[in-house]
Amino acid sequence: MEQTVYFHASKKKAALLLAGSIGFVLLGYWLRNDSPIVGWASMLFFGLGIPVSLFILFSKRIYLLLDNQGFEMASPIKTVRIGWQDVVGFDLVSMTGAKMIAIHYREGYKSNACYAERFVRGVPRPLTPAAEVWINPPENRPTVRTLELPRDTKFVPQLSQSH
Repeated sequence: MEQTVYFHASKKKAALLLAGSIGFVLLGYWLRNDSPIVGWASMLFFGLGIPVSLFILFSKRIYLLLDNQGFEMASPIKTVRIGWQDVVGFDLVSMTGAKMIAIHYREGYKSNACYAERFVRGVPRPLTPAAEVWINPPENRPTVRTLELPRDTKFVPQLSQSH
């Protein structure tokens, strides 16, 4: 039996975005006489939120579709379809307070969104580091600066001086 479930973008969040955008545009309008740069910048930046929120409120092109074959994620730019056979699992993650669903794909799966070559014109070339910077250099080679990369996923690169 074929089951289909749709999840559409939150109209409540879109309405809050619209109200906030209008509020900051009005604040920028009020500030434009005292501080013209701040006022106009506020009106321009937050003015962009108005058409975005209206699009989310009235469009049905932003959704998540689940069915027996897989799921489909649609945005105004593109739609991505992924089969269940390509997914290993899901996690709920939080990035700077925003909750998101992380999708874990099976080993060897490559979607169109994964290819870095799509964003590069011409033939992709490997990047070579500068002469004095090495990533995890061999111990017998003296270097001026070393970029140590830990093997975990939560790291901040640190440049250290080697002797």
